[in-house]
Amino acid sequence: MDIIIGQGRAFVAGADISAMKNMSVKEARKFSKKGSDLFRRIENLDKPIIADMNGFVLGWRL
Repeated sequence: MDIIIGQGRAFVAGADISAMKNMSVKEARKFSKKGSDLFRRIENLDKPIIADMNGFVLGWRL
């Protein structure tokens, strides 16, 4: 089992859109893919992962 520990005051599932506002389309796609690849790697691990987040946590699922 591994533990992922948050460093900020809150966690929100999704990209930091403000970080993308000055990016070109190519840069924004690369930024988005990097985040997606990271979450896919965590999702496909063979062991449980515990997330220890500081403050509030927000997410959205359809």
